[in-house]
Amino acid sequence: DVNAFICQFVLSGRSDKLRSIASAIGIKLALQFNSSDRNRLFKSLIDSGMQKIGSLGQESKDFTDVLKLFIEGFGLDLDLHHAASSFSQAFKKQMTSLNCYCEKNCSPNSDESDISRLHFDLSDCEYCHKEQLWTRLTSQDKISSDDASDMKFLSQQMRPYQRGRLETSTASTCFSEFSSYYQLKFRVALSQVHINISDPRGRLAKTISVYFTPRQVSSGSSSDEDNVNILKSDSYSRFWQKCGTINLSRGATEASLELKHPVVAANLKITFEDFYERNNNVKSNSDGPVLYCPRCTRQVTNAHGVCGHCGEVAFQCRKCRHINYDRLDAFLCVECGYCTSGGFHFELTAGIAVNAVTIVDEEQFQTSMALLRVANKRKTDTTKKLTALLQKHRNQDDELNELSLYGPHLKRALTGSLPKSFVDDKPEVSTSSKPIRSSTSTNRSRLLSLARSLRQDGDSLGGSRGEFLRQALLGSSGPGGGDDYMDDALLNALGGGSGSSSDPLSRLVANIRSGDGEDAAEKVEKKAKLSPAEECRRIYMQKREAERESWELNRRIDSWNRLNSDTLAAKMCNHGGTYMTTDCSVCCSKVAYKNLSLLHAVFQTNISQSEHSVSSELVKLLLQESADLDPALKDLKRQVIITVASKSESASGLVLNELKLRLRAIQDRTSAQILGELVQMDFKGVDKFIELAVSVLEG
Repeated sequence: DVNAFICQFVLSGRSDKLRSIASAIGIKLALQFNSSDRNRLFKSLIDSGMQKIGSLGQESKDFTDVLKLFIEGFGLDLDLHHAASSFSQAFKKQMTSLNCYCEKNCSPNSDESDISRLHFDLSDCEYCHKEQLWTRLTSQDKISSDDASDMKFLSQQMRPYQRGRLETSTASTCFSEFSSYYQLKFRVALSQVHINISDPRGRLAKTISVYFTPRQVSSGSSSDEDNVNILKSDSYSRFWQKCGTINLSRGATEASLELKHPVVAANLKITFEDFYERNNNVKSNSDGPVLYCPRCTRQVTNAHGVCGHCGEVAFQCRKCRHINYDRLDAFLCVECGYCTSGGFHFELTAGIAVNAVTIVDEEQFQTSMALLRVANKRKTDTTKKLTALLQKHRNQDDELNELSLYGPHLKRALTGSLPKSFVDDKPEVSTSSKPIRSSTSTNRSRLLSLARSLRQDGDSLGGSRGEFLRQALLGSSGPGGGDDYMDDALLNALGGGSGSSSDPLSRLVANIRSGDGEDAAEKVEKKAKLSPAEECRRIYMQKREAERESWELNRRIDSWNRLNSDTLAAKMCNHGGTYMTTDCSVCCSKVAYKNLSLLHAVFQTNISQSEHSVSSELVKLLLQESADLDPALKDLKRQVIITVASKSESASGLVLNELKLRLRAIQDRTSAQILGELVQMDFKGVDKFIELAVSVLEG
């Protein structure tokens, strides 16, 4: 079915190259048809394809090019009456939407800090999900890697590469004797793997291999532990793909692996493949690994692994006390992953990718449906949140703009601001409070030093000396010096009060440090606050990510349904070519241009079959121009006006009346330029345009 082939690979193709190749194949197949079959194919393409052109955005250009080639190549054999009506309806809807948008021409990526000047597209455009999302993200976020410009972005990637700890992206883990398995919270586009080794000792790793799998795992159980244990099962071993190897020098503390081609990973396996030989001067137990007692840390030479000093079993894990009787020379603990040869910490340079994967069974289909519901809910929630936030701040800006009509004194009264004299006194107050805060920090350090010295001397805090110290510190604290820490806990620590702690000095140190922790927490909270514009951008990107996730999941689910129904393309409801507009700022004018180019091709090919689609509404939209309109679209609109006026007598009358109205009412410059070109042409009815031009000049 050629119609299904063109709709699936030209209209909905994943890449530009695929759509271009499929277009050429579709045209060659159409050449083999007779006139009736070719006309039926052209009509079915319009009815099924025009419904999706708006939502696809600029990705629909290959499909519209195919329709234009049909018109230009087989126009004399085609019935263009239905095509002209469909194209005219599509252009009028899209142009009406574009005229409404032209008043809002600000981009969400602009550097404007004023939220009232920002405009965010809330339309659902598939082209922007895949292309524009990355452009907007990379223009705002900074990649921590030095060679970020050399990194390759993947088609399934939604966020730029960032370096972070592996534990933060891990949902659950499990371990074997020489491997660590990580089930990630979400799929990531992996570019680099970094390793940091703390205190390397004993068996030194030489080679570490990194494996990945791109699909999430599920055991049919809701338990994360059951799902992650599948990763180390023998039946799952065939799915692991090796993406690189990390080679370590002897005693190295850090190393990195840079992938030549980034991969999308849902699970990771890190395997310690090879180790360096032990030094000959270290005595080992029966040529096995060097054992150290987990309690007294002495070397164990007993054949059964029992420490001769304290009697502890050296084969047990120092962290969880587990003993692996099946593999006593295991490098990792199979229960907690602890390693006796040092601490291994991994970091990833990765970006979040979509969670949509190819559906191969009913279980994966149900999982995809659940993910789709989550993505749709997230898209709805972020849209509502962004709309409410924009409305809130823009209402505030409108209220402030209205206050500009009043004087400064009345404005302060309406907003509840302080008088100017009070505002000027604020720096003096804050300046005078700085020495007090500095004195507080100095006294706090002095108290810590005193407490530590008393602990080292072993002296008691009670008695006459404790009373003397208490009085001395209270006297030296100064005004305001006891605001934070001269409380009951401090007095009990110095004077042996009725504190519940057996170690008053420890309580004193903890109390002082807790004050520092509160100050640090306040600083972090203040720093984490975003401006309204930045908060809107953040929510906007989350909305775009949810839309992209939903779009990818819908594609997989649709493919699975078509596979089960044994059809190449999904069945589309025939609504007579009903067109759905796009409000996307990036694609709106491009789609309008493509729709008008199709209508222009129909007018040029056979005006007798298409002149019925020329209405007064269409002529008004063609003559209406705004300052922000795309120049290419402006030129094409003028060409269409000239074409219909010179080729159709009925359309010529509509154009003449609209030009006469605009020239006499508002002296429209665009209409004057079009009239100037028409009077220079030779066609039936040109005399009326010449008369209009003369009357305008005389008037």
